Amino acid sequence: MLTCPDCKSNIDEDSLYCDQCGNELKVCPDCGVLGRLKCCTQCGAKLILKSLSESHDTEYVLTLVDQLSNERLELVDKAIIGRKAGAYLSFFSNQSYVSGRHASLAYDPSSKCWSITDLDSTNGTFVNGDRLLPDKPCRLSKKDCVKIANLEFIVG
Repeated sequence: MLTCPDCKSNIDEDSLYCDQCGNELKVCPDCGVLGRLKCCTQCGAKLILKSLSESHDTEYVLTLVDQLSNERLELVDKAIIGRKAGAYLSFFSNQSYVSGRHASLAYDPSSKCWSITDLDSTNGTFVNGDRLLPDKPCRLSKKDCVKIANLEFIVG
């Protein structure tokens, strides 16, 4: 049995929603703990919906962890990384070295792999120190170092 983090009711292990309060369950992709806020209270990882964690291979859920702020950005399929557009606008909007449309992310379900593609950015996108050629996807793996202009991230 699990305990709903919202209403504290006991629910079945395979539940995606609480039987009592109806809330969709969130889980930590790193340690598997149920939670109710945005981040895991045990390890600090961003919580995801339990239905997402069970419907995809664990490799589907990756994050970019900023090395200065320790902020985690969950990778989103077909997302644009940029100062003027994209899913991460709130993080990159005031980063002057990041291009308006800097890079894109993609997930390939058949190979269960993530990739990042530089969109001909001014200051470049780097993976493990190598500058990416524009419009050429580069596969990402956990613990890779990704540099977007002057910002460094670790894939987690």
